[in-house]
Amino acid sequence: MAFPTLNEVVQALAAAMPAVLDWQQMDPQASDYGAPVNPAWGTDDPSAATAAPLIAACGMLYLHGGVGPLDRPKLLAHMSAAVEYLLRFQRDTGFIDLKNYLPDSAADTAFVLQPLCAMVELARRAKLDDPAWTKALQRLEVFIRRAASGMPAGGFGTPNHRWVICSAMAHATALFPDLQLAPAIDAIVAEGIDIDREGFYMERSVGVYDAVSNRSLLLLADFYPSATAAAREAVHRNLDLDLHLLHADMTAETALSHRQDYGKREVPVAQGSCYLHSCLVRPNAVFAEAARVLWNAAETRTATVCLWYYYLLSKFGEPASPPAALPQDFSLWLPDNGLWRIRRNALSASVLRGSASLLSLVWGEAELAAVKICQTYYGTGRFRADTMSVDGQQAMLRFEGDYRAYRPGAFMPLGRPIPNELGKFWGETASQRKLRSQPKCTSTLQISEVPGGFDLHYRTLSGLDRVCTQVTFDFAPGGVWETADTACRPRAGDELFLRQGVGRMIYGTDVIEIGPGTAGHRMWQMRDSELAPHYVRVTIALVTPIDQVFRIRLGRGIHSHRST
Repeated sequence: MAFPTLNEVVQALAAAMPAVLDWQQMDPQASDYGAPVNPAWGTDDPSAATAAPLIAACGMLYLHGGVGPLDRPKLLAHMSAAVEYLLRFQRDTGFIDLKNYLPDSAADTAFVLQPLCAMVELARRAKLDDPAWTKALQRLEVFIRRAASGMPAGGFGTPNHRWVICSAMAHATALFPDLQLAPAIDAIVAEGIDIDREGFYMERSVGVYDAVSNRSLLLLADFYPSATAAAREAVHRNLDLDLHLLHADMTAETALSHRQDYGKREVPVAQGSCYLHSCLVRPNAVFAEAARVLWNAAETRTATVCLWYYYLLSKFGEPASPPAALPQDFSLWLPDNGLWRIRRNALSASVLRGSASLLSLVWGEAELAAVKICQTYYGTGRFRADTMSVDGQQAMLRFEGDYRAYRPGAFMPLGRPIPNELGKFWGETASQRKLRSQPKCTSTLQISEVPGGFDLHYRTLSGLDRVCTQVTFDFAPGGVWETADTACRPRAGDELFLRQGVGRMIYGTDVIEIGPGTAGHRMWQMRDSELAPHYVRVTIALVTPIDQVFRIRLGRGIHSHRST
């Protein structure tokens, strides 16, 4: 597909508007007249999820002359009503409420200001000679000025909030030069940008907050020259990294996230406009392709997604250089964050340090969400790599088995009275007790990329013998499980034991084969292991000591389906 034109973006924006306007209270007698109603909450919602896209999108479509039934009178009526609602419900601080979490929130007001300032900027460029439009714009500017003026005293709650607030102040100052906001902007800029040398922001949120930080830093760079170079460089590094965290279907690897996108496989659609913005101010053919692909990958395009594409294409025009291919064949080791990322076209895989999910991979339609290892060993047997190294196409993960204080082992009696309270019993007396110690269950896992898949060599180095252990393979539901003599359609939450030979999970034409199975025990939902209620778990049961190689092989087509 070609890069979206401005007219195509306008049509997509218009198509998204019924979902927005249908939930606006347009009864003039209602106390919340003009308010967007959040259907999930059953209440008016002044936030960036509803009010901001309604006003900004109506304004942008108005500037474009209207589209179909969304003619200028209708757009202006909806926009004006929403603006008056914001002005009535704006607090004395200048802020609005995020009703499900943060009343009187500077950060959430800044989220609202970003698209509103963008629309006002385009409106000033257009210079429409339209009294009704001018009046509505003036009322919106009253809201923006009040909100921006309160920002220096507003505070923030998360790392990305700083850049949202900073960019909103910078954009508002560009629109209203009399606002005295430079000291507040400088105070945030002075903290430095929370990006590490590998390109991760502090929250490591590919699916949600990378787009928030990137959009905000790009806007800050556009309107605050002293921050331009550092902000654009940070965004470039993060956007480049995130391209290496995409699967072939453009969903993102989120295993490192500290926010609500952790573990979710979703297309980071909001990042598309960030790639577009970055390549328009700093030409980059790969970023242009990312902007195009993410636009086309969206199953539904929200008003928010569309309005940012509209703003950028209206302001800068289309990218000058033709798009270039996204990275699809690489091996990337990020030692600071403990991630070995592998992409071989339809295959993408992640090996992680410090996580119970040691290996995950996507192969076409097939998904192995996690490989995990656990021993039943004094609550210390859940393998999380303490150290990890990568050499060529091989990773070595080492688990020390000492992440719990006073374990593995058992407390001995003190022989005197102790506090008869649980917290004091353990918290105050633990350090005073002698301990019957056991050897730590130190072990290693060597993961090697080989033709057709991966080899996993698991070895126990210390600990007791005859300890029950499991290696689990958590598959996305929807596949067919097949062994030499059995085939079934397991459901999420099912746990299967592979007791010998190999088994394969089949998704259409894509196949992931694992083995060999072993019959060490049959402990369903083994104690201390992480459960997998949303996945199909295949368990290989072992008993220590262990020195075992497991194979993961990837296949496609009829020859991969048939057992021999």
